[in-house]
Amino acid sequence: MLYESFDVSAENLDGVWWLEMPGLIEGTDLPIYASMDEENDLFIGVLIGQNDLDVQAAYAQTESINRWSAGVTEDGELMLQTWIFKTSEEDILLEFILSVAELSDFLQNAIKDSSSEGFLFDVAGCVNGIERSLDGSPIDYQSMLNPQSYCACLAELVVDDPDLLFAMMDITSPESIEAMRACWSDFCPRCASIGVSFEQAMLGLQGDSDAVGEINSIGRNKFISGCVKGFLLEERIDVEFTLSQMETSCECLYDRVLRQDGMTMEEYLDPNGVIYNEMLDECMPDLYELQVYLNEGARPRGCTGSIRLPVLRDMSGTWKVKVNLGVSEKYLMLDTGASELVINQDWADELKAQGILSNAPIDHVSFIMADDREVFADIYVASRMSFGACDFYDFQVAVLPEGGMLCGMGVLSLFSSWQIDEGNRELVLRVD
Repeated sequence: MLYESFDVSAENLDGVWWLEMPGLIEGTDLPIYASMDEENDLFIGVLIGQNDLDVQAAYAQTESINRWSAGVTEDGELMLQTWIFKTSEEDILLEFILSVAELSDFLQNAIKDSSSEGFLFDVAGCVNGIERSLDGSPIDYQSMLNPQSYCACLAELVVDDPDLLFAMMDITSPESIEAMRACWSDFCPRCASIGVSFEQAMLGLQGDSDAVGEINSIGRNKFISGCVKGFLLEERIDVEFTLSQMETSCECLYDRVLRQDGMTMEEYLDPNGVIYNEMLDECMPDLYELQVYLNEGARPRGCTGSIRLPVLRDMSGTWKVKVNLGVSEKYLMLDTGASELVINQDWADELKAQGILSNAPIDHVSFIMADDREVFADIYVASRMSFGACDFYDFQVAVLPEGGMLCGMGVLSLFSSWQIDEGNRELVLRVD
């Protein structure tokens, strides 16, 4: 699986096959080493020396990463390692990518002399892209060029004018050409002495559609990989996307950015802005329709057509609705931001004693609360849950040790439609 997904070299040391995977940690040339044991569990590790970062300072920050354990070797190197336990090939690959994404994010903040350039412009990715485009060129020609200085120069321009980043996604745009002209002497310090001007080089590049396509393709791939990494590190996304779905959405965002003339960084990052929201609406809706609830597909019994349930307001103005579990009933807060039917431990214990709730949980899942806290809940099965005249059997509920009890979208989504009739203080449900 890893061989098919990444650039890998292998070496057998003392009977153990080790995989070396360079280029996975963004912004560095550090390789990741991996090996599998007899159970097909995966060990991955990275060694980072003083030349790459301040080891002691970085070690002090390692509590911020959850998937890795850290230590400092006798040679003064920072050692980061983790085990990934295999449940399936797809799961081990996804967990591997999540671990690498977390490590990349940590190291990019810890690398010495990091600056705002790293956020706006990926110098290492720029250098890597140029070196790939030069692959196969004569050695004498490659020796004339300095991709590192050139990419550092471009990064400075982007820091001074962040909006330039979008124009540079197409190397044939006027803004991109002017940026390359400004950094030409950094890219080819000897060109002036041998009579090769930027105009001559650019004319040759513009006449080579394959080269232009290759360079733009490298930039596109870097955008998409960074976008996917953003998905993986976004803790508030509850939907479990596949890598293919993330890539499709990120490809859409890339194409949308290219079509948007004159977009500014402020517009791109403004969560209330027109461009930001229209891009998400175009590229994300299919993903957010993938939200899967615990009781997905359950059908209400004993009711049809329009059902009206009385609702009450509490002292904070929040609507509450009566929910029955077996013969026990309570008013739960209607919360469209919550994903499931959530009850507290006290009611769960009462329901277990009545034989309504299973004695043991069937799962243990995490939820992100409104205040961004991550909490874990046990999932139990209730023999019957009633919502007015509508009955559900073998219904899964989440149990939290403490806190409020909620009726979320995992219940409301089981109906064809729903709305609150505030005038009549009723929850109106539809069963088709």
